Amino acid sequence: MLDSAALFKDTSSPDFQTWQNLHGSLLSNAAEPNQNAVTVPPEEYWKLFQANRNELWADDAAWAASSWGPYSDECDSGCQFSWIGRRDAEYWKELPKGRHIGEALARANAGVADLAKTACDSPRNSLDHKDIIAMRDSLSRVTHVAKLKLVKALDEIARRCPN
Repeated sequence: MLDSAALFKDTSSPDFQTWQNLHGSLLSNAAEPNQNAVTVPPEEYWKLFQANRNELWADDAAWAASSWGPYSDECDSGCQFSWIGRRDAEYWKELPKGRHIGEALARANAGVADLAKTACDSPRNSLDHKDIIAMRDSLSRVTHVAKLKLVKALDEIARRCPN
């Protein structure tokens, strides 16, 4: 049901209007409302997961919630790091052995590896040391082998951003 909201191409269509009248509280306009982008916020997927965490499909709800990216491409290093924390880290905190843990770690590894190249070399690329340590600590229950690469990249960022 949640995904079907995002499939409407024409938000002025009678079908969408009916869906919105019934389930509109689940929808939000993206950061660019004038682009007519209607989305289901990740918080709704997290609520669904929390209420049904023992169901077989709950992992997929958590994965949907953590598969969101930034609304904009104008995202500096701190913003990018925050998105990793709000997507992938939330997934592995809730489901450290979840079905999508490999994917979450791979996506986080790609993002953190890019950040490690330029972390703290300019004000635009600054990262808060406590956030780096918090992300590293959030991996404590994860046992997947891809965690090691991520910890190494986080350690490199921590070395480059000591404050």
